[in-house]
Amino acid sequence: MNTKSKTPHTVLIRSLLVAVLFGALSTNSAQANDSWDRFLTFMGLNRNSHPSKDKDCDEKNHPDRGHHYAYGHRNDDDDDCDAHPTPTPTPRPTPVPTPTPTPTPSPTPTPTPVCTVSQVTENLRIMFMVDNSGSTATTDRGDIHRVATVQEFLNTYATKQNFTYSYSYFSTSTLTYNMVTGRGSGFTSAPVYPFGTVTGADAALIAFERLPAGGSTNYSSAFASLNTLVAGDTDHTQHYVVIFMSDGQPTDLGSTATSEISGITRLVNSLLQVAGKDKLTVSSVFFGDSLDSQSISNLKTMAQLGGGQFVDTNQNSQVVIDDIINVPGACATPTPSPVPTPTPSPVPTPTPSPVPTPTPSPVPTPTPSPVPTPTPSPVPTPTPTPVPTPTPTPVPTPTPTPVPTPTPTPVPTPTPVPTPTPTPSPVPSPTPCAGPGCIGIGI
Repeated sequence: MNTKSKTPHTVLIRSLLVAVLFGALSTNSAQANDSWDRFLTFMGLNRNSHPSKDKDCDEKNHPDRGHHYAYGHRNDDDDDCDAHPTPTPTPRPTPVPTPTPTPTPSPTPTPTPVCTVSQVTENLRIMFMVDNSGSTATTDRGDIHRVATVQEFLNTYATKQNFTYSYSYFSTSTLTYNMVTGRGSGFTSAPVYPFGTVTGADAALIAFERLPAGGSTNYSSAFASLNTLVAGDTDHTQHYVVIFMSDGQPTDLGSTATSEISGITRLVNSLLQVAGKDKLTVSSVFFGDSLDSQSISNLKTMAQLGGGQFVDTNQNSQVVIDDIINVPGACATPTPSPVPTPTPSPVPTPTPSPVPTPTPSPVPTPTPSPVPTPTPSPVPTPTPTPVPTPTPTPVPTPTPTPVPTPTPTPVPTPTPVPTPTPTPSPVPSPTPCAGPGCIGIGI
């Protein structure tokens, strides 16, 4: 007899029959559950080996993804799935970008106040130091720059009472004009009165025009004399302006451009230190050959170090002393032009994205049962009994008895009895008494 091989379907059907049989033989639900567990174990399944609760909840909502309901089995955690709905994610607010701060501009440093001679109100000493070396007889023939230009300046500011002057020339050595009248005036290496008024400066120019040019170009001697004049000044209220005029390179500061610049730097710094901070400036005028670039460079450096101005007469033959004098700190500080305050660009304030506010489920307000208002029973208003108004008995008005007016009895007017006029009896005239016993009347 041929025995057919057992197919998986046959095994499954027999297993189901066994499970039904176990369930039918069980007398209570506990035994039924136990029988069912044994059946699942027999089938290689385990009721408690299902995935996590979250997956069960997902499978409950999507039965096609799980196996529990394929066997008609309800997960014990289904109630938990129903009791814990999926939480609504809290929306994240849109981050507000922090505005970039506007950089504060750095304040511009305030320069040392510098003014021109026309603005000077404090005491000022103007010191002319001019080159009289041998070459100047050609480069400044007729003393145009060293005399005529200075004379024009003196004429312009002759009335400035706060200006005083000194006039010196240098070549191999340096001499300064002694500002006194009469004997003792003239150029000397040790002036007693090196500073004077415009009158003394005029006299110095006249004396200089008579001098011949000659000698070398000794910058060190010139600055040594300037140091002596400033250091020996007993009037400490003064400010100083040096006008240095030359036509060539120094003969005492070496033979190279580097040594000359180094020497000029040392000389200028020494003079500034003697005068004090913001008390002195040095300006320079070049009246030599236009091709002498080194001399031009030397004098330009001198003016830069001294806080003054440089003029090349080859570029500007009409030198004006007013234009080359800088006086630091010697006049009223000019009112600076107002610096406009930059208006910072407005930084747009970003509008934050609105955060949706969840709308709560409306809670129905219970409608209270209407309470019937009791209708009050009408109270009958009693009708008052009319009270009869007594009619007053009319009181008769007594008629007054007329009183007869008595007729007055006429009184007869008596007839007047005529009164007889008495006839006067003649009065006998008295007989005058003529006898002695008579008393005379009127006699």
